[in-house]
Amino acid sequence: MTEKMYRVTILGKTMEYPAGTSLKKIADEVKDLYKDDIVLAVLDNTIRELTRTLEKPGRLDFLTTADKAGRKAYRRSMTFLMEAALEELEPEISVSVQHSIGQGYYCELRAKDGSLYIPDGLFTKRLSDKMREMQEEDCPIYKKIIHTRDAVRMFGEAGMHDKEKLLRYRRSSWTNIYELKGHYNYNLLVSFSFLWNRITMIPLQINNYIFLIIFIDIPSAKDPTN
Repeated sequence: MTEKMYRVTILGKTMEYPAGTSLKKIADEVKDLYKDDIVLAVLDNTIRELTRTLEKPGRLDFLTTADKAGRKAYRRSMTFLMEAALEELEPEISVSVQHSIGQGYYCELRAKDGSLYIPDGLFTKRLSDKMREMQEEDCPIYKKIIHTRDAVRMFGEAGMHDKEKLLRYRRSSWTNIYELKGHYNYNLLVSFSFLWNRITMIPLQINNYIFLIIFIDIPSAKDPTN
């Protein structure tokens, strides 16, 4: 039986791959054509995770850390890693990402009773070490589609009320859910194995009792300010 092949156009070049080829495999083959690290794929204007496979012919592009969507996915992925690591280390403490500060996010930690938890240097080191451990394990991220009302209930029951509130305003009836070792998120994520090896950790800092997650971005020729 002849293997089914698909033709895709990448940066104006036509290439042919067997049906079911991993987008990550294709990304690895063409990465030298891009100045920055590839984190997501775009097949016929539809963004896809690199864990997906090629299921049809068409125009195939890749998003890198220089692209706004690629950088957002990277930051969301690392923030999710922080949340998952914290849940494993200190299940009685929750983290809430409030807003951005320069190249990082201002975060608040709270105990179950709602009181503000002030971390110290030892706490952030333990959290950093746990994040590094989970990243090096390259734990798989699973994706599933569930009804939005079920997603609202799931995040509410998990005590993730910021995500619960956001989903209440979602217009679509269905929501993509991403799962990492029993921890859940609904933002488009980048698998940890696809993050560059030369930057393996995000420093966690305390400045005047403010808990910060700092992103170290690679300077980009395309978009040095984002």
